[in-house]
Amino acid sequence: MNFEEYENNRLMTLPKRIDWWLDARFGMFIHVGLYSVKADHEWSKGNQNIEREEYNQLANGLNITEEAIESWVKLAYKTGMKYVVLTTRHHEGFSLWNSSVNEFNSTNYGSQIDVVKYFVKYCRKYGLRIGLYFSLMDWNHDDAYSCMIDEDANKRFTDYIKGMLRELMIDYGKIDVLWYDIPRPMLDAKGWDSVSMNEMVRQLQPQIIINNRSRLAEDFITPEEKIGGSQDVYWESCMTLNRLSWGYINEEQIQPYLMTPQQVIRTLIEIISKKGNLLLNVNPDANGKIPNSTLSILKSVGQWLKVFGEVVYGRNTPTKIHRANDLCISIERENIAYIVNFIRPLNGLLRLGGEFSAVTEVVDLYTSNSLTFNQSSEGIDITLNEEFSSELGIGVVKLIFEKDIEYKRATLYPQINEGRFI
Repeated sequence: MNFEEYENNRLMTLPKRIDWWLDARFGMFIHVGLYSVKADHEWSKGNQNIEREEYNQLANGLNITEEAIESWVKLAYKTGMKYVVLTTRHHEGFSLWNSSVNEFNSTNYGSQIDVVKYFVKYCRKYGLRIGLYFSLMDWNHDDAYSCMIDEDANKRFTDYIKGMLRELMIDYGKIDVLWYDIPRPMLDAKGWDSVSMNEMVRQLQPQIIINNRSRLAEDFITPEEKIGGSQDVYWESCMTLNRLSWGYINEEQIQPYLMTPQQVIRTLIEIISKKGNLLLNVNPDANGKIPNSTLSILKSVGQWLKVFGEVVYGRNTPTKIHRANDLCISIERENIAYIVNFIRPLNGLLRLGGEFSAVTEVVDLYTSNSLTFNQSSEGIDITLNEEFSSELGIGVVKLIFEKDIEYKRATLYPQINEGRFI
């Protein structure tokens, strides 16, 4: 199959394949591997120039249990996440499944467990979609660099990669997401034989969606540690809670760098308002335990989503209500706007400036009560309940419009909108 045939088939099947993902909006990324034992960054083997033989001894210290794996997935479920992506193999070259292609795997070292097996088991138990992260870059295989400059080495190495992918796509039932990473050292899709590689994946998993990190555009893009924003492509921001490391770091040392629950929710809301997904990372230690600080943060996020999940899940239309109040973000669906407020006005009066089409009702999503409001040509004044927000201080008002949402920003100050709304 040539690229044009592959791409035509991919685009034809994309709407059906990605349908669930567009509604899910929020997923968990799990980074676990030998770097969880070393606990000083997942790139330490490569960037610290540690000899393979020395680094690989860490494999005997990885003691993940089935109970730990269930706890990861259960946490995602309780947090309100709808899918989970597990690092089946990171750049260090260690596989977390029973691989006959790569003997350097989790069934031969440490607790000798097939991590992927139990991961998919518990994803299915809790009704979560299954994603498998797979690094193309490898710091352990003898041909992992020479594959770039030697044809025979390239054939050996790409066959090795395809062999591991084939195992993952055959041995564990239906897989929903293939999440590639770091397509180095090859500089283009031809070097990786990406069309053939991904076509093999799709033949084995016809409903799978694939990200953009195999030197092909594929189904969705993955901005890292930043919020995307293009509404022309499907996108998912992947982020850590600490902005320092995807892998485990000593809990006490990393504590000062962690996001608060409020920051997580604000990030999620901003991403959704721009029609993206959030894949939020957790990093278990060598025994598979997720740090207590992470558990506490995600517990609060989950409690908020139990009340306000209506805002998050499902698809939204492009945002029209932009900066009507700079302490709010609007998420819109047809004739409904969810105004997420991060700082409650001290006087209890929420002002949304600008000229709006007719609003018929305003509802406090926390109490489900209708709110008193006054609409004029200059804005909407909403009288909030005393019980407007959760313990985190983030509340939502639901504006129900008579017809479609129309909005003109800053009509009293046309210099802001460059004269569009005079």
